[in-house]
Amino acid sequence: MESSILIIVVAFIALATLQILFFVARYKRVPPDKILVIFGRIGPQESEIKIEKSGGHFVWPVIQEFLFIDLKSREYSIELNTQDANNEFVKLIGKVNVATGSSNKMISNYLEKFKDHSESQYSEQLKRSINQLIKRYVVEKTKADLQLNLTKTEIGVSSELIVELENLGSELISFEALEIV
Repeated sequence: MESSILIIVVAFIALATLQILFFVARYKRVPPDKILVIFGRIGPQESEIKIEKSGGHFVWPVIQEFLFIDLKSREYSIELNTQDANNEFVKLIGKVNVATGSSNKMISNYLEKFKDHSESQYSEQLKRSINQLIKRYVVEKTKADLQLNLTKTEIGVSSELIVELENLGSELISFEALEIV
């Protein structure tokens, strides 16, 4: 009689321990420099995305997946050699500071394009897009206009970068044209 009670108690303790370990393993805490995105069956709808910016959240196995998105800013050095509207050679040297967007729309854009890509692939795509956009801006202007007012050039490039980066799930922190030769 005592041995069967002992077996039941041990089995109960083992089951309770396994259940606690299961819940602890699926509980995800969100660090301050990241966003947690939970995919799969979230609520009454068939499939949704839940974006969590702080705290901790339980992710159900099998029916949900999760992904952490890094919010740290990235700085890119730009050295662009191209021709202006008058076919003059222009060299633009600058710095662009970009971060992954934290709005729901930007996160959705990011997931749409980069969910299955590595951080380095995302970073390379951002750099390519930034270079293409700045080149497109420079090609439409003359070298004299670009050199005349660096602030105006920075504002023009920044306004175009904001829209393009939002489509990639990122936001512009700053653009600085250091030199135009």
